[in-house]
Amino acid sequence: MAALAMGRLFIAIMSLAAVDGRVSRSGSVGQMTDLGERIRARRRELGLSQGRLAQMAGITASAISQIESGAIRTLKNDTLSNLAVALEITALELMAGLQSDAPALSSDEQRLLESYRSLDLPLRDIALKLVKALH
Repeated sequence: MAALAMGRLFIAIMSLAAVDGRVSRSGSVGQMTDLGERIRARRRELGLSQGRLAQMAGITASAISQIESGAIRTLKNDTLSNLAVALEITALELMAGLQSDAPALSSDEQRLLESYRSLDLPLRDIALKLVKALH
């Protein structure tokens, strides 16, 4: 049973590498045309300050301010992914305002994904091998 759960989690982790698969809890984010506007709206929906969102996404509060104001219009994939995780929506929603039908991740799955993403590449390989071995 545990091996099956770990296998499913592994599949979830791999599918999230390209597009973070969580569902938005609000339709308002998808109706905005600007990335910064969508980020600001979702941050406010969640009651997060720019500083707290920055901390959760691993970037500076200044960067959040610049993104929200439109001074920064393009993001690295990992920054976009980290913001999506922190905002509990998909990267697709952030970039295009589109909604995903993928199921939400549990808090344990979110913590595992965040931990995995914080590992150096050699440790990621070890973690993947461990998960595969449990499957």
